Amino acid sequence: MNSSSHIDAFVDPVGMVGSAIVPGHAPQDTRTRLWAVSLVFAALLIVLSAALAFVIAQFDRVQDARHNAFETSLIAQKLTADLLEVESSQRGFVITQDTRFLAPFEAGIPRIPARLAELAAALKGQPDALAGLDSVRSLWDQKSAEMQRTIALSRAGQPAEAARLVADGSGKALMEAVRRELEAIAAQIAARLDAALGELEFWQAILFALGILTVLAALAMGTREILRTRSFIAAQRLYQSRLLSSNAELARLVEARTQGYAKMSALLEGIMAAAGAAIYAKDRQCRMVFANDSALQVIGRDRAQVIGRTDAQFHANQMQAEAAMRNDLRIMASGVGEMVEEDYSSGPERHLFESHKQPWKNAAGEVIGMVGVSLDVTARKQAEAERFRNEQRFRAAVTAFAGIVWTANPAGEVVVAHEQWTMLTGQSAQDAAGHGWSACLHPGDVEPTRLAWTQCLAEVRPFVGEYRVRARDGTYRTFAVRAVPVLDENQVVAEWVGLNIDITGERDMQQQLSKAFERTQIALDAAEMGAWEVVPSDPGKNLFDARIRDIWGLPPDATLPDFIAAVHADDREKVQDGVDRMRHALHDERLDTEYRIIHSGGKQKWVSVRGKVQARPGETMRIIGTARDITIRKDQQERVDFLMHELSHRTKNSLAVIQSIARQSGAKATSLESFQESFQQRLQSMAQSLDLLVTNQWKAVAIRDLIKSQIGHHADKTSARFVMDGPNIFLNTEAAQNIGLALHELSTNAAKYGALSATDGKVVLGWQLVADASGEQVFRMEWRESGGPAVAEPSSTGFGHVVIQRVLKSALTGESDLRFDPDGVRWTLVIPAKRVVTDALA
Repeated sequence: MNSSSHIDAFVDPVGMVGSAIVPGHAPQDTRTRLWAVSLVFAALLIVLSAALAFVIAQFDRVQDARHNAFETSLIAQKLTADLLEVESSQRGFVITQDTRFLAPFEAGIPRIPARLAELAAALKGQPDALAGLDSVRSLWDQKSAEMQRTIALSRAGQPAEAARLVADGSGKALMEAVRRELEAIAAQIAARLDAALGELEFWQAILFALGILTVLAALAMGTREILRTRSFIAAQRLYQSRLLSSNAELARLVEARTQGYAKMSALLEGIMAAAGAAIYAKDRQCRMVFANDSALQVIGRDRAQVIGRTDAQFHANQMQAEAAMRNDLRIMASGVGEMVEEDYSSGPERHLFESHKQPWKNAAGEVIGMVGVSLDVTARKQAEAERFRNEQRFRAAVTAFAGIVWTANPAGEVVVAHEQWTMLTGQSAQDAAGHGWSACLHPGDVEPTRLAWTQCLAEVRPFVGEYRVRARDGTYRTFAVRAVPVLDENQVVAEWVGLNIDITGERDMQQQLSKAFERTQIALDAAEMGAWEVVPSDPGKNLFDARIRDIWGLPPDATLPDFIAAVHADDREKVQDGVDRMRHALHDERLDTEYRIIHSGGKQKWVSVRGKVQARPGETMRIIGTARDITIRKDQQERVDFLMHELSHRTKNSLAVIQSIARQSGAKATSLESFQESFQQRLQSMAQSLDLLVTNQWKAVAIRDLIKSQIGHHADKTSARFVMDGPNIFLNTEAAQNIGLALHELSTNAAKYGALSATDGKVVLGWQLVADASGEQVFRMEWRESGGPAVAEPSSTGFGHVVIQRVLKSALTGESDLRFDPDGVRWTLVIPAKRVVTDALA
């Protein structure tokens, strides 16, 4: 039977068509029946077309819903990723104080509100999901404020307070709440996706069935109409004399129906292309009589190369072709449809198809061929194979990590315990079932673990924790524990799957490292040292702790060139040479140097830098060391050197002055006792001036302190009769010594012979800084006595006169004028201020 005979089986014989068309040739009831059949076919096509249009609209609607749900899921995933990135960056900065963590944090903070707005727009029309999203917004505002606060504290130099805020758990709880809300939203989105997929499969099946029915109906109707037209033309030739006027009308009818058939064929082709499946039909000899574009694309040939031929005649892979033909022949022989998997690849890549094949029967119920629809399931099969491989990898990973896998029912009772639990604890699987496993936990971990596990069961969220397990030998091992709920198709917990990993070694190592680090930090703090590490091959790994940066006055992101740039210009070449030498040094070579730096505030400092090279074969070379601010030590050393030099100089000067005092006192002494008295008083005056200088570290002496030191031994006589008048200025060392000797001589003379020797006597000592005729600032001091005995010019000059008139003038390069007026002694000293004053305060 050929393909034309298949089509003939769907229509009336030619004679019946002719008799129905030609007026007067067939009975009235026959014509009526033919018209009724035509109307039925037309009505059937109209109904099928309307049904196809409705199904296509529903298919598009479900596709759009599925696409929107998928896009919403992607937005939720991006939002979750942004939240995790911001939180990890904030924690990284607070813990390490490394500003490299701030870049992702500051980039992610403004991005999250945009993600929330985008997700809200995608969830429009879903009140439950939007309510959850409002909760996410509220929780995020709190979490964002908490993170901003810790960042601000870290930047403000309070990293411990920031770390405390992170460690108190409130921020973690907020983030957990955000994650739970997002997981709930994601679950709703997943439910929408599943529902859309199920509805999509339903409408796809309906579309496929309607497509097949429409194709068959259109083929039957088109074939019937063509044969009717042919019969009509044959009848017209027999009755040309009677039906010439009917030819034009018949031609118009044929043309109209032909165009309708073409349009219907185009519509069917579009429907089959939209279905995305390979649709084809074969006769009883397995020759292809119909194939849509998707089928031709799978075969890899055009329509002319396929129609009328078997798979073995056009398919390159004979084994695949023969397998497909065997399936076709079996289905046509049995008359029962089947779903088979076929390997049908036209190119180098292997493709697996899920083929739904049905026998093609005529009106009499005879099998005249086979109709098939094939879907490419290669990706699905690959995913299933990858899922199986992942399961195998997971099992291998658990074994490699010495993990213990267990499962629990929805109530949290252990159902299956891994055999390694028995190997570790000696507890049998039966004893571990339910809550029996808790008997192997450390007593201090039982209740906290039970409470945390109960809370996770109630909230249906993953369990993450640690607890200690008693081994067979009585020792305790620390395990990291994680369990996750497995949900069924109704989003109800079907079971819990858990994994325990032994982290005893890690915890012991962490404790040792923590104690070692703590001891190191205490030692560095006690020594007021900072630590640094330089990796020449990777400058990005260079580390400088907070004390190092504080000594240099540099920001947290300072690099090694910044530290070198801060070195004093006179020491920079030496430091650079040392750095270059250390970069090429051998293992254990040491660095020990001192140099000056310029602090970012402009102050010069001295630093002591020590380091050691670590350059073992096969490892990255590192230079690790310490730095210490030794500015105070250097200043003290310089001060001691200066004081030693000054002491030597002052000692020589003092000895010269003492020799002069001795000579002058001896020359004017009338007896040994008088010499001793005057010599001792003058040495005491000199010693008091020296005490003031030593107290002020040989820098400057307040003038009032100097005056009080020289007249203190007359305090009982001068309580109200000695008046000081002048600004609080500071004298340099040379001026303090010489003016002090002069004041001693004047006060001693006034107490013995002058104003202070009388009851009503008075001394006024005034000083000031004034400008002379040239505009230069000068120091002027005046001693004026009154109310004492009458004064007369002495007949000879003593030591005091020499000190006042000569020594002061030559030592301080100024003018000293001593007068013996009858009403009291007057002394005036005028010296350039720069020779006397070091600092003046009004």
